Amino acid sequence: TMFGSAVPFRGLSLSPSHAMSVSRAAPKPAARGPPCWLRPLQHLPQAQHQQQQHAREQQVQLETEACQAQKCQQQQPRHRHQRQQQQQQQQEQQRRSANKIPQPPHGEAEPTRVTTANKIAKLSPSDANARTAAAPTKASSATLQGHPEHDVQRRPTTKGNQSKQQDAVSGKSSGSRKKAGGSKSDYLRLQLADVLAAVQSLYADKLKPFGRILLKRIRERNAAAKTAAARANGCPGTVVNTDDVPLLDPRYLRRVCDTCVQLQVEPEDGKEYSVYLLGQPRNFIDVSSPVDCYPPYLWHEASEYFAGLHGEDMLLPGGRYACAQLLAEKRLPFLAGYSLGAVCHIVHLAVSQRRILGYIEGNMVPFGRSAGRVKEQCAASQQPVVCNNPAIPEAPPATLQEARRGLLELFDSAEPSGRHRRINLSNVKRLFRSRFGLSLSETALGHSSLHELLEGSQFADLCYLELHGKSQYVIQRTQEAGLAEQVACVDEPAAARSQPAATHPRARGMSPAEAVGGE
Repeated sequence: TMFGSAVPFRGLSLSPSHAMSVSRAAPKPAARGPPCWLRPLQHLPQAQHQQQQHAREQQVQLETEACQAQKCQQQQPRHRHQRQQQQQQQQEQQRRSANKIPQPPHGEAEPTRVTTANKIAKLSPSDANARTAAAPTKASSATLQGHPEHDVQRRPTTKGNQSKQQDAVSGKSSGSRKKAGGSKSDYLRLQLADVLAAVQSLYADKLKPFGRILLKRIRERNAAAKTAAARANGCPGTVVNTDDVPLLDPRYLRRVCDTCVQLQVEPEDGKEYSVYLLGQPRNFIDVSSPVDCYPPYLWHEASEYFAGLHGEDMLLPGGRYACAQLLAEKRLPFLAGYSLGAVCHIVHLAVSQRRILGYIEGNMVPFGRSAGRVKEQCAASQQPVVCNNPAIPEAPPATLQEARRGLLELFDSAEPSGRHRRINLSNVKRLFRSRFGLSLSETALGHSSLHELLEGSQFADLCYLELHGKSQYVIQRTQEAGLAEQVACVDEPAAARSQPAATHPRARGMSPAEAVGGE
């Protein structure tokens, strides 16, 4: 209509004036009512309306509580150590309120709590360097920095051995200290450089660096260093013994050796191990070797020297290593030019083959004063050795026939090990005394040791000796049927019997169980 043209309306052509009249005559739409979401409420009962309103109020309350909890969570410390510190403060306040401990006055600092961070902060500079040296470095050489004693090359740090390296440098050994019942101060603080120096000294002495020898050598070097320091400070007569040095934790020492890249650890028999320097020749002397490679004049002079000892001078340490150290310190002429490992071998041969040295009550003495010499004299006259121990009751010595029968009974009651039955050699005499009331005296049967007696011709058809690990066992021989009857028919001179045959349980017709009272 604005342009003055006809507007089509439902197929009709209307003029502008006619269209305006038609539009004015059209009925107006009815007034709109309330929104659609409010219309159902007008028709709901009053109770249902209240129920929906209550549900909306609860939803608003839950949203408000969730918002408040989120704000409180944002106000709390995010880090774990901050939360722990806050909990500790709350516990401290509760403890003070319970024990009525007065608060510190305003302006004074609160007593510092003993925490790990405070312990590390109170360390001396050398300890702090030792702690920081345990951290992994980015250098390819993986060396410890911060202290001249710690400049030892170590293996690259990984997640698996990082804690072991930190314990090795800081001196921690919590597991073994708990077992031993001691604290960290009970053990000697050890550095990697000390271990390397001790291993090198054992190489110089031509001694195989076993773990037990390495423990002794580290303590010996520590005692020597303390003695030198005391004498340098104006105390010339001061001598620090090895027994005065704190002990070392063997597990801690093993971890130190395992983490050092310059050392190689190899397992030995049992729990023993040995430590070697990489790239160094292993020119060690086998101190237990039976091969005698020393000149005759050495043994002649050694025999004369030890035979001339008297009084306290003839009491030497019972161990080969300790005895060799004492002899090396005396600078004897016939031992000049020999290393400590060679002296240990000489001591071993002097005891085992040359019969120059022997043992008595745990000490090493000249063979003429030893218990072995006394046994030889008693064996020559077939007399038992007099026992001076009041704790061991006296018992008549067993004859050869009683010894053979008793050994067979012990084999019958022993637990089988594979195809054979065996008894620990160290338990044979005790079993004879407890079960039969007899003393198995090797000297009364003409031998100086029980080993020689059981390996001799008198027991060759019954048993033989065999070494298993570090223990020696008496193994029963497999014989044909009728062995017991052959043993019972063994004839024995009446003069060699110190007790009648009726004293033996089997001779009286008693079983082993009846002999021990139904055991």
